[in-house]
Amino acid sequence: VGDLLLVSGGIDIKPLASKDWFCRSKERSFVCDGSSECLTDECQCSRTNSSSVAHVFYCVDGSGCVTFDRVCNSIQDCLDGSDECFCPGHIVKRTLTGEKVCIAPKVLFCTIEARQLQGILNLKSIKELHLGLACKNRTQTTNPLQECFNRLDYSPNMFLETPQQINSYCKYYCATTNWFVEGNWSKFCDGIMRGAVIRYEFRCEFNSTVKINIIALQKICDGEMDCESGADEMGCPGRFYCNPKESPEWVELDKVCDHTKDCTNGADECGTCKIGYLSSAEFLIQSKVAVVVTMILGLLIIFMNSSQVYHCWNESCTSNAKKIEKIYLINLFLHDLMMGLYLIGIVIVGLIIQMKGKYCMWESVWRSSWGCSVFGFLFTSSAHGSLLTILLISHARWRTCSRIATHIKERYALAAVAIVNLLNWSHSYLPLLPFSKFRDFFGTELFFKNLKENPFFNQSPINRTRLFMVYRDMFNRNSSDAYEAINALKNITSNKEIFDIEEIGYYGNTGLCIHNIFKTQASYKIYKITYCSGLTVVLLYVLATYIHILINVKRSKRILAAPAWRESGRNETRNIKKTSMKLKIALMIVSELVCWISFISTIIFFEFFKDKPPSPMVFELFALIIIPLNSLLNPVFYSGVYK
Repeated sequence: VGDLLLVSGGIDIKPLASKDWFCRSKERSFVCDGSSECLTDECQCSRTNSSSVAHVFYCVDGSGCVTFDRVCNSIQDCLDGSDECFCPGHIVKRTLTGEKVCIAPKVLFCTIEARQLQGILNLKSIKELHLGLACKNRTQTTNPLQECFNRLDYSPNMFLETPQQINSYCKYYCATTNWFVEGNWSKFCDGIMRGAVIRYEFRCEFNSTVKINIIALQKICDGEMDCESGADEMGCPGRFYCNPKESPEWVELDKVCDHTKDCTNGADECGTCKIGYLSSAEFLIQSKVAVVVTMILGLLIIFMNSSQVYHCWNESCTSNAKKIEKIYLINLFLHDLMMGLYLIGIVIVGLIIQMKGKYCMWESVWRSSWGCSVFGFLFTSSAHGSLLTILLISHARWRTCSRIATHIKERYALAAVAIVNLLNWSHSYLPLLPFSKFRDFFGTELFFKNLKENPFFNQSPINRTRLFMVYRDMFNRNSSDAYEAINALKNITSNKEIFDIEEIGYYGNTGLCIHNIFKTQASYKIYKITYCSGLTVVLLYVLATYIHILINVKRSKRILAAPAWRESGRNETRNIKKTSMKLKIALMIVSELVCWISFISTIIFFEFFKDKPPSPMVFELFALIIIPLNSLLNPVFYSGVYK
């Protein structure tokens, strides 16, 4: 960025000011004292044994370094301006001649000047500047009230004397959107009065007639509490107050519900944030009814599947077909058993978090933990493993019906189960692989752990668009890998910890930790289409095999695997068996289709017909009801229990 230019005011584009590279003073006491006096006095300091030595930012062009108290302070120190131009709000654009222009957020333009800058930067629209069109005489410390009353200096015929006149003028011209004022400032109008030294002042105590604790208008909402009561900082537009009744502590609105606790009491994450339909700021699962239902469903799934595993294991099979189906059924019931363990585990985790405090204070910790990944792996392996095993069972029954089951040996059936399980577990573990490409592709959100110490980013989760923009403008190369960009940014500072990240992986999209198949990402669409196509093929094959079985049963005069019947009553018994088999097959097909077709349809709907991802309620519905219900019905329909 050696050709970077800085827009310092108006539309003047000036080369960045030059600074001495090396410190010329003979005085050495300021070297490594924790504050930059020039571009080299803090660069070579040892920071391993001394905590008093401040960390530095290395100028991107290699011209030196500055301590962080000089970064993002609106004063250029690096020769290339990189200590300011990559701070939040700055925009880097190229002129028609190819020069980079850094536009500071405090440089505001009138409409005419913005039009001229639009031509210089070759922009299609003024909106590309992302800047307001107010006049450039506004400074950092001004607010609409001060600017509004300053206009009276240019209106000698308009003189406000009485409190009623001041209050009326303030509320009509200064505190509403009538004059393009952002936010409602009328709260402060009652405290404005004529001043002795300056024309208009703000009285901290509205109900007091004595002129005590009086401040200038420019000190209202300037970020520093000047009134003893905090009246000058309470109720300012564009802020979230952590405890408005007791303290003026506040955070920016974009800090609210960003999964990072900024307020001392955590109100920015626990007060108004909607975590999910079943989850609340207090509990992972807020409804006691939902907790009880989930617990009962989990226990039933564990009981039903474990009892069927025991029954199958101890069952003696004489025919080859029965032995093969026994192998498949045990694998099916074991996978469905995992779903019951998942449900019980989620309830237990919710209770543990409740004992530690509010769920909102632990939400990001839980969602980014290895425990959530384990539960996600358990859920995904159970759901997909169950479906794939049903595919094997359907195939085996079709072969039995076609009288070719004798060609399948037990070792081949065991090999088929091993292959299916290996593919299933590999697919479930794929998002957890410790490779940046996989983590970036499957990951849900990234957070900077030390966001408060990072001057270049102020949003959480990480805004990937801004991350790639900063990476591109700093290093003159493009990247779509967030981990590559973050690792590169660690080289611009001695304090690499400010770019340490906390990641919420594939299974941490919600507190229930199921796979984030609804994730919206351009490169993710191919994976979703492949995933849905695979599920559809499996379901169609299962459906086709059972339709084939029903057709054969209808044509045949015998019942599959039926014993020798007595001549008397044979036809009646055969009809009962046929009806029972048709009912069983219909129930098996319907249970699978209701579960998986609804799942596939939801994925397709939000991918192609909605511009935003689904709400947490969709994840909760599939995690606690639809897919677990299938795990409860499988041991019923694939055994004699359904009778």
